[in-house]
Amino acid sequence: MTTTLTVEQKIDLVNRHARFETTERYDEAWETMHHSAVYDFLPAGIRLRGKEPIYEYWQRAFQITALQPLGEAVMRRWIRDEDLIIISEWPVKAADGSVQTTRGIGIFTFIDDKIATETVIRDHILEPHMAPVFNEEFLSRPGVERITT
Repeated sequence: MTTTLTVEQKIDLVNRHARFETTERYDEAWETMHHSAVYDFLPAGIRLRGKEPIYEYWQRAFQITALQPLGEAVMRRWIRDEDLIIISEWPVKAADGSVQTTRGIGIFTFIDDKIATETVIRDHILEPHMAPVFNEEFLSRPGVERITT
């Protein structure tokens, strides 16, 4: 995948993308992504290809109250070859009701001036909350597939 984006432009693009996602501005979030964009979710082993399944994911995931940060996120970013990697930590309500710090990794690749892929690696604290999002009905939709992890 090739891009002419600078490191600063990649960080800005991903920051805008995340801001649009979390404020439910999905059309603007999609504008940050390449038309053939792919999301991979690990360790769940789920891949989303294209606009329709990604929109549906956003609509489902960003409605889960327990996934909303209860405080400021701590983020570390760096570039590996052409990729932008973000490690995030933030407090959330765990499945047992306690407040715990969750950690996630996002790996972004780029084509031209857009996000091509986002690989999301979630820890054990967030995985139970994702069951309603990645239910059997969702997994049967076009553009959603299971992948080997």
